[in-house]
Amino acid sequence: MRIALRALLVAALLIVPVKTAVAQADAPVVTLPAPTGSESIGVVSLHLVDENRVDEVLNNGRKREFPLRIFYPAVDAEKWPADTWAPEAVVDDFREYVTKYANGAGDWRLGNSHARVGAPAAAGPRPILLYSPGFGSSSMVGAALIEELVSHGYVVAALDHPGDVGAVVFPGDRVVRQIPGIEVDLESKLPGLVQARVDDARYALDALAAVVAGRNPDAEQRPLPAGLGGVLDLSSVGMFGHSLGGATSAQAMLEDPRIRAGVDMDGSIFGSVRDAGVDRPFLLMSSGEGAFLNWEPSRRDFFEHSRGAKLAVALGDSLHMSFSDLQVVLSQLAAAGVVPHEDAAKSIGTIPVTDSIDLQRGYLRTFFNTNFGRLADSAQAPWQLAHPQMRLDRP
Repeated sequence: MRIALRALLVAALLIVPVKTAVAQADAPVVTLPAPTGSESIGVVSLHLVDENRVDEVLNNGRKREFPLRIFYPAVDAEKWPADTWAPEAVVDDFREYVTKYANGAGDWRLGNSHARVGAPAAAGPRPILLYSPGFGSSSMVGAALIEELVSHGYVVAALDHPGDVGAVVFPGDRVVRQIPGIEVDLESKLPGLVQARVDDARYALDALAAVVAGRNPDAEQRPLPAGLGGVLDLSSVGMFGHSLGGATSAQAMLEDPRIRAGVDMDGSIFGSVRDAGVDRPFLLMSSGEGAFLNWEPSRRDFFEHSRGAKLAVALGDSLHMSFSDLQVVLSQLAAAGVVPHEDAAKSIGTIPVTDSIDLQRGYLRTFFNTNFGRLADSAQAPWQLAHPQMRLDRP
């Protein structure tokens, strides 16, 4: 599987609850790379409850609920408080990984994100991108890509999926952790997990439609940022995700025609979309691990059955977790001497992290810009995507 079982089991271990000491003031601070666009970034978190769906993942007899973090182009953002990169429960997951799997020794902490909480939305409407993270991961492990896209004029709605995600934080700092033992016979569970994620994504789009219509879908009715409804363009919706989130993007496109373009970053394909394919533009991004002529079967089937514009590329010298913010964390901790360089490379490969981030950002921007008519000269798109470390990948 492209969502390699090894990687999934490692991700599953991220959810072990740990108690960590508060980082010392002089500890190394891991910072997110600055986004390259001109737009300021606002963020708001919604608590969504789907009254028409029982949570079959947690199997708790309750209605399905999940948080949706909306990142959007903002104005007067500097007047609003800076957001944290990730809640403390998610930081604990990072720490657990660094300690156990990268031989981290020493204290460190995460800096803030570049988003401002509750800032007024910029004039719209702007295209909307849903983001779904990998198995075991919070959506905040995609912050470097999310912030980049928003800085270039997109709205990104980041999904967290209770039950299979490591730590999901609700209002009042209530934390729902991954189901204990979910990694047992995981492969047989993945299609059902993808379907639950697809249903989350579709409900998230319904919630965004409610915002556009002037309603507040937040369960606690917390105030929404000024102008949020006006920045949302429901006619231009895309979706991208890493690992299981990439599989979610493909299946969601099959089931929901509102999603016009999708990206799978190094994820196997699960569900009916494997054989059905999609009829709208789709980009498959692969790590250098097993890429090029050694295609994972589900991705090959999906690619061959898809009838829309399609492109498959592979990022040389990368590994599965290179498509998450773990590459930011481990590279900076290695530079600070907290993590041995060779142990960092076991998770994120040997590609320079700045190259990895720049290439992923550039490909996502160009792909979505092309499909939403935001590229001034579409003839230049192939040249913007030409780079020796990002090669065309063929089944």
